[in-house]
Order: sequence, then structure tokens, then C-alpha cells
Amino acid sequence: MGTRFVTKMKRQSLTVILLLAAFVVCTLTVLRGVDETGRTGRTMGLSVDDERTDLTITRIVPGHPADIAGLEMGDTILSLGDNSIETLQDLLAAAATLTRGQATELTILREGERRIFQLTPGIPVPWGRLLLEFIAVLGYTAVALLARFRAPNVLPSRLLSFFSIAVALELALPDSVSLIPNWFVIREVIFYLLTGLQLGLELHLASVIPKRYAWFKDRPWLTPLYYSVGLSAGGITALLSVADFFGIEAAAGPAVFAGNAMNNVVLVGWGLAIVAILIVQFRNSTTPGHRNQALVILSGVLPWAIYNIVSSVTSTQGIYLGPWFDLGQPIVLLLYPIVIFIAIFRYHLFDIRVAFKRSLVLILVTIVVLALFSAVFEELSSRFGQIEQAGRMQVALFALTMLLLGLLFNPVRRLIQSSVDLRFYPERTAQRERLAELAANLPSLGNLGAIGKHVVEEISRVFQVTSATLLVSDPTSGFLLSLATASDEPLGDKDVSLLLDSNDSGIDQLRLARRPLPADILANTSPALAQRISRWALKQASVWSTGTPSSDCFFWGRRMTEES
Repeated sequence: MGTRFVTKMKRQSLTVILLLAAFVVCTLTVLRGVDETGRTGRTMGLSVDDERTDLTITRIVPGHPADIAGLEMGDTILSLGDNSIETLQDLLAAAATLTRGQATELTILREGERRIFQLTPGIPVPWGRLLLEFIAVLGYTAVALLARFRAPNVLPSRLLSFFSIAVALELALPDSVSLIPNWFVIREVIFYLLTGLQLGLELHLASVIPKRYAWFKDRPWLTPLYYSVGLSAGGITALLSVADFFGIEAAAGPAVFAGNAMNNVVLVGWGLAIVAILIVQFRNSTTPGHRNQALVILSGVLPWAIYNIVSSVTSTQGIYLGPWFDLGQPIVLLLYPIVIFIAIFRYHLFDIRVAFKRSLVLILVTIVVLALFSAVFEELSSRFGQIEQAGRMQVALFALTMLLLGLLFNPVRRLIQSSVDLRFYPERTAQRERLAELAANLPSLGNLGAIGKHVVEEISRVFQVTSATLLVSDPTSGFLLSLATASDEPLGDKDVSLLLDSNDSGIDQLRLARRPLPADILANTSPALAQRISRWALKQASVWSTGTPSSDCFFWGRRMTEES
């Protein structure tokens, strides 16, 4: 009794923590959106070397305000507007006062000569990238809530839940918050602590996907090792960052070293360790379902690990791969919640059994494709400023590329949707195949009565309805007549005939929709149909049209619901 009470209280406490974290994620996401609109209005498009005593420009982003103003790498910033610049904090404080589209003076030192440039800050808001990041945050939060409320209360589901919400918190962190002074250092501390926690949680999680095997059970010291490495790396780096911010000279060098080690060594080692563990789990799996779970998760983690390796190598070598590589970050991060949903939907990861409506899945697919194409459009548009002075051939090539992307949107969306149907809703493909086979066999039945009887029986079986009626249009009178009826229930003396004008408003609505419609919609449109629907408790009506109103064939089906 006491043990059960403690377990219940522990579960409720973890649930409260998760819900509070989800609320914080929502709040931070809103702040991030507000911050991004303000930050892009203050963007100058340059980077400085904050490890030197002077603020030397190390990178100029092509097409951004600094590039347009004529600044060059190697210039040393002396002042911005009326503010003298001596430290990075001075530069950040001065940049925070900039206004989109309002020119300001930037004084620099170039080859020993003081020069003044007119710089107009501001770049377009990257709505496509923001949408991708928002979808990633939403995806991780949804995984966390799903694992908490739709999975058994076991260790793997708890690990999945809290790892996912930790990633969502990190992704939702805004770059700046005007109401909180020195937010950038607070953000850095939170980022490193969350990263360390994620490292321990994901290593532990990977070790139990799809289940705990002997190699992990025989090494109980691995679990504390995972968390010790992650929390130590994140905690030490965060502590040194705070010490460096408060001007402790002894911490300056170690803080830079710890930050580089965290970003270029720990993250890479983390990714490789996750990949190695999932490969071991895949090799140890003895059932196809378990192997598929490990393989699906591995397919989502591998791009993230590769991205970390490439990012580490290029940053240590001082190579900038451009905005296209930066765009890859939200994409590889989004892959993880996607593969988790696939593992849950197809292979019941951690015994989570949930059904996703096809319409919801297709809406999400469309949103993701739209966000991806929007982000690509934005990146291409940002390059337009760089080719304005180029020849006609370059401009024509740019225009053709944009046109090609626009033409590809619908085919790509349809291809992904057909893949979703094939992989996750095979019953729809099976229904289409059975209906095509039915249509091919109809001529062999001979007369119209036999065809009608066979059609209603087969369609009732394919669509799993309890009763069905096939209506055909009489070309002479223009009325719809009942041709055949099939029912799982004894008909007795029930009147199954139907006489209806083929131009009835409800029939017109079915003809225009060319898909199954809820019966209550038809009842509101047509009084004649309302009477028939109420008599037979009709749930849906479907129509197949041969092309002319006089030759329409209508199929009516009644499906029993759980309530009835």
C-alpha cells in the first residue's frame, strides 16, 4: 500500500515537472519569435574575434548590411553610432539600440587609418527557418507528452519523455530577451547544462532501445558514467562561462578551451557514441520488430552525428560553409522526432500504441514541406543582393532556379503523401486494388441485377459497412432508383427502395465533392435525403461518377459506431 502510494506520487511529480517544462517551452518559443523579428532588424552581418583585445572583424556575410556598406575582414571596430566600442559587451549593447532601416555611423580602423561608414542594419525575417525550428520544437514536445501519457510508466518511456522536453527547451531558447539584462550569458549557462543533461539521457535511452540487452545489464556502471560525463562537461563549461563573464582573469583561457572542447569534441563523441550503441542494439535484436525499431532510430540520429562532425571540422579549420549548411541544423534536428513517431506508429516503440489520423499526418507533411521550401526560397532570395550587379545569365539562372522550386513543390508533396499512404496506411492501397479488381470482373456477371448485387456485397466488405445501397440514374425519367441492397441485419419488411430526383441538392453536393460525405451534411442540404437518412441511421454517402449527370451511380453505406 505504502509502496504503491509512493510510486503514484512519484509519477504525478514527474508529470507536473513535464507539464511545467512544456509551458516554459511555449513561453520561450513566443519570446524567440519576438526576439527574431527584433534581432533581424538589428543585424549588421559581421563577426568579430572576441578572443583578442581589439574587436577585429573576422567574417562579413555576403549581401548583408556590413557587406553593402563596404566593410572588410580585418577592420577593427572603434565606435558604433555615439558609442565607443572597447569590448564585446560594448558592441552588443550598442547593437541593441539599432533600428531597422535607420542608418548609423560605424567607425573602424583599416591599415592604421580611421574610416567612417554609413551602415543601415536589418535583414528580412527568415520565416521559413523560423517555421522549421517551430516544427522541431513542437515535434520534440509532442514526443515528450506522448511518451508520458500514452506509454507504460517504465524507464524507457520516462527517458524518452525527458530527453525530448530537454531538447525542446534548448531549441526554444531565444538569442536575446530585452527584459532580462545579460541574457546572453544566462542563455549560455542554460544551454550547456541542458546539453550535458541531454547527453546522459540520450546515451541511456539508446542503451534501452528497443530493450535492455545483456551487454548493458552486465555493466551497471555505464548509467552513472553517462550522466557523470554529460553533467560534468556541461556544468564545468557553464561555470567557466560565468566566471569569464564576471572578469575573472584566471577563467578566461579555460573558458575558451572548455567551450571549444564542448562544441568540437564532446558533441562529436556524443554523436558517435549514440550511433555505436544503436548499431550494437541492432545487432543484438532477435526479432524483426526490435531490429526495425533500432534501425529507424539510427536513421534519424546518423544525419545529426554527421552534421556535428562536419561542423566541428569546419569551425576548427576556420571554414564557413555558408547559410545552406546553417539551414541543415533544424532539418537534422527535426529528423529525430519524425523517426520516433515512425517507430511508435509502425513498430510500437516502448509499447506505445496510438493511431494518427491520416488527415492530420498529411497536414503535418504539407506544413513541413512548405517550411522547407520557404526556407530554401529565403536563402535564394538573400543571394539575389549579391548578383544584382552580375550579368544577365546569372540573373536568369537565379530566376529559373526559383521557378523550378515553385514547380517542384506540389510533385514533392504528392510523392511524400503517397509514400505515407503506402507505408503507414496500407489498407487504403489494398482498398483501391480490391475495387479495381471488382471493376474488372463486373462484365463477366452478365446482367445489371447481378452486377448490382455483387457490387454492394463487395463494397460493404471492402469498406466494412453494415448496410449498403447502390443507386443508379434512370436516363428516361431522370430519377435515381435503388438497384441493389446488402445488409448484415435482416431486412424483414423494411422498405429499401428509394426514388429520388437526380438533380436533388444533396446529390449535387455529392457529385461536386466526389468523395464520401458525412450524412448530417447531406441531411441539412436536402429534405428528401434527410428523411431517408433518419430512417436508416446513415453515417456516410459516397459517389462514383462516370462523367454525365444521367449516368451517375451512387453508393450509400451505413457504418455502426461504438456508441450505437
